[in-house]
Amino acid sequence: MPTLISPLDAALTYVWCPQCASTGNPRSPLVRDGSGMISCSFGHRPTADQLAASDMVKFGEVFKEQPSPTDIKWPIFVNPQVKAKLESRFPQNLMITIGTLLAALADGSVLILMGDEVKKLKDKGIKNGKDMLATLEMVDTVSKERQMLMDKIEQYERIFKQAGVGG
Repeated sequence: MPTLISPLDAALTYVWCPQCASTGNPRSPLVRDGSGMISCSFGHRPTADQLAASDMVKFGEVFKEQPSPTDIKWPIFVNPQVKAKLESRFPQNLMITIGTLLAALADGSVLILMGDEVKKLKDKGIKNGKDMLATLEMVDTVSKERQMLMDKIEQYERIFKQAGVGG
């Protein structure tokens, strides 16, 4: 099962205080108090315009990946360059990405294409699974239309043959 991410805290706004940021403290979180007001620990209460222009807390600062209670640690060998690329591409959600991929591999719901196959698909404008399905559906439609036209041609050939037209 993929890695779990903890739920959001309803008291936090996940926005940094713009007034604190303007005075050199860019990481002062805004929180909701019991009365519905929003303020930072220094008592700043931003206006709606200031709030709209505020920096949001980054995903990785809010969600720290945690393994689910049933997960186990599994050391595997991986090429260091592959590891570095994955860590760069998924800096905040590497565990959940790999966990999801492994779960999909285990249940057989992953179709793997590599090298020339991918290049040929991309050259034809197919970039993802949605494009592949759309292409296959289009092929099915064209094939059915072709068969209907072939049936019509045969029907007309029979009519012409009965009328003594053609050879």
